[in-house]
Order: sequence, then C-alpha cells, then structure tokens
Amino acid sequence: MELELDRISSLPNDVTEKILSCLPLREAVRTSVLSSKWRYKSAMLQDLEFNEYVWRSQNREFCDDDDDDQIQRSFANMVDHVLLLHIGPIRKFQLFL
Repeated sequence: MELELDRISSLPNDVTEKILSCLPLREAVRTSVLSSKWRYKSAMLQDLEFNEYVWRSQNREFCDDDDDDQIQRSFANMVDHVLLLHIGPIRKFQLFL
C-alpha cells in the first residue's frame, strides 16, 4: 500500500498566503477543508476586500432581491463575522457598497 502525501500542507507559508490572496474571500474560506495546516489560513489574510455587489450575486438564493434591507443586513453580518474571527494585522481593507 502506497502512502499518500499531503503536498498542500508542505507548501511554504508565503506561497499559501499568495494563493489565498488571489481568491475571493468566500473561496479562500472554503480552502480551510483542504488540510489541517490551512484550517485557519483564511482568518489570517492581511488584505481584505468586501464587495456588496459580489455578495448579492453569490447569495441570490438566500436573499430576496426586493428586500434591500435584508441584503444589507446579511452583508454587514458577514463583514462583522469575518472581522471578529480575523487573526493578526490587516494590511489593506476595502469595502465596496
């Protein structure tokens, strides 16, 4: 029986950070299931970009397009959640409404 290697876990930290920084935040968070080493990597991203337009397009099935208040609350809750779980410094913060 051949032993399978976890090559993702062996990547240097600067490489994993670069990979995650190229992904939309939602996708970066999803990478936490790839490996135990990546579990909290998205919580340590130093460049954060929040875009309400992208949020709306990715969450149409959960939000009524006619209810702007619901969409804005949902977006604000997501931003709050990400910031509460964030670990370490933030180098760049962008908020598009």
